[in-house]
Amino acid sequence: MPDWLPLWRKDFTVQELIDFFKSQPMQFAPGERWAYNNSGYVLLGAIIEEVSGQPYEQFIQQNIFDRLGMTHSYYDSPLRVIPGRVSGYDKGTEDYTNADYLGLTQPYAAGALASTVDDLAIWDTALYTDQLLTLETLQQAFVPQQLTDGSSTAYGFGWAISEYAEHVLVEHGGGINGFRTYAIRMPSDHAFIAVLSNNTGADPGHLAFKIAALVIGQPYQEPSAIELSPDVLARYEGAYEINALENRRITCRNNRLYSQRGDSEPLELVAFSTNEVYFKPNPLIRIRFSIDENGVVTSAELRGRFGPPEICEKFCETVPATT
Repeated sequence: MPDWLPLWRKDFTVQELIDFFKSQPMQFAPGERWAYNNSGYVLLGAIIEEVSGQPYEQFIQQNIFDRLGMTHSYYDSPLRVIPGRVSGYDKGTEDYTNADYLGLTQPYAAGALASTVDDLAIWDTALYTDQLLTLETLQQAFVPQQLTDGSSTAYGFGWAISEYAEHVLVEHGGGINGFRTYAIRMPSDHAFIAVLSNNTGADPGHLAFKIAALVIGQPYQEPSAIELSPDVLARYEGAYEINALENRRITCRNNRLYSQRGDSEPLELVAFSTNEVYFKPNPLIRIRFSIDENGVVTSAELRGRFGPPEICEKFCETVPATT
């Protein structure tokens, strides 16, 4: 591959992928916190190759797709002709665009698979049997792990574990150039919801959860939005520290709050109480601002439906407005 090609167009070996992160400093001590990262899945793919003596692609094809009869599932490649494969689209500031090219050796074991909802249903059915693994081994994937302080990560082995209306939900999402996905298993109900989108402007996780709530007869109700005065909105503006490397910026424009993590796109926030807001694209993700006795905002706590909260201390009162 020519050296002048942009990084995202290049192909990489597994060892080259590992070399990108193997010498990077750890964000926290093992067991201190939980954070999803693709690097862990790259390592798992490398382990599979080492133990099986097969390329990851071949192992997945033979031991999952072929074994279960998932005839419309593939280890994807932009050069491979796949019947029925759809194009991916990204939402720009004004309109949709074709998704940027991505060499799929980069996501590797963290996200280079292509499938259909029907094939995923076949796979979900197999998880109630011992076709892939023993039920005892499979069950370990669906048990939340604990941190060293005894708190739950709400995450098993590759699955997020949550609860709604006393029903257990086992779920995960994914995203790649031009595509977003979400799947929810409800083992006690033998129900499975998968939403696959070739449009990154849509949120399949929100839709999948609302469908899951309907399946169990407990429809989800969005919180009612309220209007806050400009002076209340202004006190939430500032920079909040997520960790040593990342900040969350809260800005106010035209009496609307926006949250921006790092260099990502600003997302509009909608108030439903005097110190609580939800993300307009996904009301299931919310921020609660902590206010001291002097009326000063000290921190922001972000919560989704599962997982430990992300608590960000406010360290700067003003930040440049985003455009």
